[in-house]
Amino acid sequence: LFIHSSLCDFSSYVTDWIGSYLVALQPVHGAVLLLLLRDLRVLP
Repeated sequence: LFIHSSLCDFSSYVTDWIGSYLVALQPVHGAVLLLLLRDLRVLP
């Protein structure tokens, strides 16, 4: 039971960290995605 609760806390902590990380890097990710799509000829 203790291990399960600590695992839940850890997963919620990791998801919170990943969420804040993605929010912080959102403009950078958008630019990188646009460049990748251009390289793949998906966008003109």
